[in-house]
Amino acid sequence: MLSLLPAAAVWAADDRPVVPTWLYRHLAHAPEVKTDISTPTCRYKAVFGEGDSWASLPRSLWRYGEVTVAPGGACAEVNYPRIEEIYVVLEGSGAVRYGAETHPVKRYDFMYL
Repeated sequence: MLSLLPAAAVWAADDRPVVPTWLYRHLAHAPEVKTDISTPTCRYKAVFGEGDSWASLPRSLWRYGEVTVAPGGACAEVNYPRIEEIYVVLEGSGAVRYGAETHPVKRYDFMYL
């Protein structure tokens, strides 16, 4: 019985453009979109969720993407009550403001807010 459950989930998804348990994107093809954090020095590429062409498919995910901040640049300040956020610094260094606090960040730093 257990081996039939995954197949049943695939058959039930025939009316969808993708199987929601397997979502794949290549970052090079992710569209750059304007969001509430966008500024002239802060660019956002939508991978899943908001800004993605299939944004409604990952139902438990609001937004997942890549943010690129130019040297000396900044993203717009935002406040998302009741939304968990995860950030990973892949390159460079900068600062993250959380409430009244400012914290320096560098490559490979991880933040869960």
